[in-house]
Amino acid sequence: MISSMKNINTLFFSQHAAGAVIIALATLILSYLCAYSWHTNGFTIMEVSLLAVLPSLITFFIFFISSIIFINKYRRDEISDGNTPINKWISVLFLLILSTLILFGMDWLFFLFIDSSIPNDFAGGLKEVAYSGGQSVDDLENFHKLPFTIQNSFTIVGCALISGLLSIIFIKKDGIVVKPKIDTL
Repeated sequence: MISSMKNINTLFFSQHAAGAVIIALATLILSYLCAYSWHTNGFTIMEVSLLAVLPSLITFFIFFISSIIFINKYRRDEISDGNTPINKWISVLFLLILSTLILFGMDWLFFLFIDSSIPNDFAGGLKEVAYSGGQSVDDLENFHKLPFTIQNSFTIVGCALISGLLSIIFIKKDGIVVKPKIDTL
């Protein structure tokens, strides 16, 4: 019994960790590709507005599709090994937390060691938007010191939660999303 639980945990953690790394890496790469494609001399007001939403939408779609694929694969593998898979709610929550932490960690490393121009220019663009609207920018003074995904963390986590809830619908008990129909004569 204990060795069976150990195998379940090993399979669960290995497949979910691999999925979380892929989700985080894909989200970070696509977010930065979009940001760098617009980033020439800072950002226009329109680009700042889109960059406030775009990483969240990218997170939503990547997490939605990937969680369905990875968790259903995990469930199929467990069933084929004769084990009972861990609850799909726990799987989604674990994948969500782990991929979000990995995303923020990778972005923090990118910010510290590779390039901090996107977050700096994004914060500067937000200041321009605030100035043009006559708003106070006291809260934005230290905003440029944060990595890009951390600057958008509330919307990223919110969209990831929504996509996780929606993906539950497509995570099947046996891990098979689409079952082929066999026509009989």
